[in-house]
Formats: sequence, structure tokens, C-alpha cells
Amino acid sequence: MKNLLLSLFIIVVFQTNSFSQEISSTSKNAISVQVGSLGFGVEYSRNISKKLNLRFGGKLLKISDYIIEDVKFDDENFDVTANLDSQAFDVLVEYLPFNNSAFKIVTGLGYISNLNVNLDITYDDEVIIGDINFTKEELGGFITDANWSGLAPYLGIGFGRAIPKRKFGVALEIGAYYVNNPKVDFTASGLLTPSGKENANLIKDTFQEAKFIPNINLKLAYKF
Repeated sequence: MKNLLLSLFIIVVFQTNSFSQEISSTSKNAISVQVGSLGFGVEYSRNISKKLNLRFGGKLLKISDYIIEDVKFDDENFDVTANLDSQAFDVLVEYLPFNNSAFKIVTGLGYISNLNVNLDITYDDEVIIGDINFTKEELGGFITDANWSGLAPYLGIGFGRAIPKRKFGVALEIGAYYVNNPKVDFTASGLLTPSGKENANLIKDTFQEAKFIPNINLKLAYKF
């Protein structure tokens, strides 16, 4: 009886190991979840050769009324209320140049359906000019609204395969999207209204010089 049980155990172990190896060798798909500079996302990957993987994914980010206090501009203290809303989708190719390394080069095309940055900048306290006290409401502030959209080429590097060798895998990636000039709206209120036009041109130039949107993310992948 013991010999029979031992024989059955050996057969089960052998068959399970063979089946696992077969699954491992034929698994060409993976799905991953990610978190990074452009928010949370999901991605589907498909192996097309020994060194190439295709990737399709999307990520979302929303930040509402994030307050940054005591920001200095021209020796004055301001409070900044920031809002950010982003949706991006990717079609990427992952290239693994070395056989025994998880180092990868990633390139492809992103579609930014919306990337909106809204900044509301106001004085953090009242200001005394001569003998007159001006409240925050009287001083007013600046509101900047910048919006990017459209196709954006992508290039990045990282470590960790989109389709891991085992069932689960972790990957880190650093890259950037090359984007078009944003649409920028700028308004000034209160006593700052007269300087609005000059500051609007400065703000627009600053945003339009930002040609690259960084993408840093950490992924957990599941192979199937």
C-alpha cells in the first residue's frame, strides 16, 4: 500500500511539474496594474517574439484642490490651489536586448485624451502698501488653466518584463511623452488685473516650453 501511494505521489508530482513547464513555455499573455506619475492604470501585454512584447494600456489621474502654501514669487508669499486631471492610452513595443537581463527599451505612441492643469494663485495674507492694508480678496490672484491633448510619441527604459518568466513579476519604468503645445488660459483678478497681460505671456511661454511629460511607474504583472 505504501509503495502504491508513493508511486501515485511521484506520478502526480511529475505530471504537475510537466504541466507547469508547458504552461510556462506557452504563456504569451499578461495583464498588469500600475501606479506612477500619471496615476493608476491597467495594461495588457502579448509576446510576439523572444525579445519583443506588445503592450496596450491606459492610466488615469485626478487631483482636486491640492493646496501648496507659502510659495515665493518675487519675494512675496502665495498660496497655490492645484487641480490635475489626466487620461492617457498607449500602444507600445517593449524590446529586451539581452537574453539574461530584464533591462528593456520601450517605444511607441500614446494618446493623451486629456491632461489638464489648473493653478489658482493667491496671496497668502494681507499686504500693507504705505499706510493701506489690502486683504487677500482685494489683492486678487491669477488662475492658469493648461490643457494638452493628442498623439504623443513615447520613449522609456526600465527593468522587469511585461510578461514575467514566472506567474507574477514586478517592473519599473522611466520614460517621457513628447507632446504638442498646450492650450493655455490665464486670468487675473483684483489689484493684480493690470499686470495680467504681462504675466499671461510669461505663463504661456513657460507651459509651451514643457515639451516632455515624464512617466515613472511601478507595475505588478500576472502571466496567463
